[in-house]
Amino acid sequence: MTILTLRLLGAPQALYQGQPLKFRSRKVLALLIYLVVEGGQHERDKLTDLFWPETDQQRGRTALRNTLARLRQSLAEAGEFILTEGSLVGFDLAQQLDLDVRAVDAVASALSPATPLDALQTAIEQIQGEFLEGFSLPDAPDFETWATGQREWQHRRGETLFGAAVRRQIELGRLTEAVDTATRWTQYAPLTETAYRRLIEAHALSGDRTAALQTYDTCRRLLADELGVSPATETTALAERIKQDKIRRAPRQKTTPRPTSGDAPPTGPAIPQPLVIPLVGRAAEYSRLVSIYRQAAQGQFQTAALVGEAGMGKTRLAEMFLDWATLEVTPADALHGRAFEIGGNLPYQPVVEALRLRLDRENAPDDLLDDVWLAELSQLLPELRSRYPDLPPPMAGNAEFVQARLFEAVAHLGAALAERQPLILFIDDVQWADAGTWELLHYLARRWSALKTPALLLLTIRQEGLLTIPALREWLLGLGRDTRLTRLELAPLSPADLSQLARTLAPDDAASARFGTWLAAETGGAPFFVAELLQLLQQQAMLVSETQADGRRAINMAATLARLQSARRVPLPPTVRDLVLTRLGRLSAKANELLLAGAVIGRQCSFERLCQVARIDEFDGLTALEELLYSRLMLETETEARPFTFAHDNIR
Repeated sequence: MTILTLRLLGAPQALYQGQPLKFRSRKVLALLIYLVVEGGQHERDKLTDLFWPETDQQRGRTALRNTLARLRQSLAEAGEFILTEGSLVGFDLAQQLDLDVRAVDAVASALSPATPLDALQTAIEQIQGEFLEGFSLPDAPDFETWATGQREWQHRRGETLFGAAVRRQIELGRLTEAVDTATRWTQYAPLTETAYRRLIEAHALSGDRTAALQTYDTCRRLLADELGVSPATETTALAERIKQDKIRRAPRQKTTPRPTSGDAPPTGPAIPQPLVIPLVGRAAEYSRLVSIYRQAAQGQFQTAALVGEAGMGKTRLAEMFLDWATLEVTPADALHGRAFEIGGNLPYQPVVEALRLRLDRENAPDDLLDDVWLAELSQLLPELRSRYPDLPPPMAGNAEFVQARLFEAVAHLGAALAERQPLILFIDDVQWADAGTWELLHYLARRWSALKTPALLLLTIRQEGLLTIPALREWLLGLGRDTRLTRLELAPLSPADLSQLARTLAPDDAASARFGTWLAAETGGAPFFVAELLQLLQQQAMLVSETQADGRRAINMAATLARLQSARRVPLPPTVRDLVLTRLGRLSAKANELLLAGAVIGRQCSFERLCQVARIDEFDGLTALEELLYSRLMLETETEARPFTFAHDNIR
């Protein structure tokens, strides 16, 4: 048990076994603070010069002796921590002492990219203000000088920890926490521009564009009024990117204005604004993408593939990461293309989409490429010839030669863009792309890797596509052999993840864990299903809301659960029904027959029983079952007698 607690980061406070201590004078407390912070043994003459500079040596020693006696008396049983030996005075730091300065110093001294976020958060919680805030000894100028030096040192350490914590929270996608920490940072250091820049970024990534721009305006006015300067180029550029509305995420739920006295608080069973579902359960994958990108930005080309079944949140995770990368101090140049199932026969369609959108923003593409490469690129983007009528024709040759020249033109364009700022080429749903697109992406990965291009190739792939499209499997294996490929598998969200989600929607609600368990049972942990179900429940006024003390509206989880339990059946969102039907439509005939047999049986069943009801032989049944298990439409349980069941009752 901690016996003595000293809080020095803020207004100084001392506690003995949790109870506040009283000191007969400020100088008694100041002596304790000095001995504890400095550590070691101190000559009595040094202490008298520090605290009683205007007195002679004899009177100074008497004052020190009396002050030490009063200090021991104030500390009660902890008075034995004061050590005196001849002319030396010190404090026994080996005793049970809780010192906020020491806790902060321990984390700050060992700070590295591997420092756990929990350690950073614990450290900054210790920072309640400046060192010895509001405390002074006007008659001891040397002590004041010492305290000022400590204050400046501790302030720098505090800013370092705030910066590290906010950066880590943003990189982990913990944006609500990042907003809170960055807000505290601006309060702690109101003239530190970096703190405002991080707060702007956190607001923007949270989808609150208005708050981000308001924070920029506050920063601009403060710097002008207090320092007579304008925001740095990085801050202004960040605000401009946000003004251009490049953030992909939906607006955050707005704060309900506080009621004024005499006004009735807003009531009603449902929250009127659209819900924004925070990203949960993906911190490890998000952080891995950030780490991969940092390597790529240093010239170590990387490829990352987000793999998961439909509805696992691959696209949302990728877009959230792209938002972060494009808001960095050195923003990424993000190109985004998407393949479509119905567009599989359109040559290079997702790459064409990505390049066209990017070059539409380029004032002078001829600054990026020589005419000879623009001519080759015009095979993909014919509009280039409208902008540059004098382009030469592409070089003629056989099909292999023409394709090689085209691929090299795209590689040159990417490398030229990456010379300005790190490049991210994001291709969504790559399983639907044509074979030519796969070949082009493989070529780009090899070429950019050889050129040490600061670029990241980011892909999303449906897991079921890897089962049903053998050529896709082979292509991905080849990509992994030839380049640095990181494959991130996205699994369903766990009940713990969904409880965390519930806590973000209803802070401090004791029923959050139960609501998370209910969500897991209803959705199977599919993020898309979770988001769509919550939106549908809100639209149907099944989410009960209440006004919090800070004026915000939050869900009352207990009341919501009671309302849901009274309902006969929770409706299936139309978007989820369409997704399930689409997945069923891609199954082979035998797999559909086996799945239908499972629906008829209606419970856990054996493989033999499935084949019997479906009237298919064992060989076809094994192939069909493998397809159903791989696509996660059916699951294998630990029950030996009846090991197979539907992944979710809604599928049945």
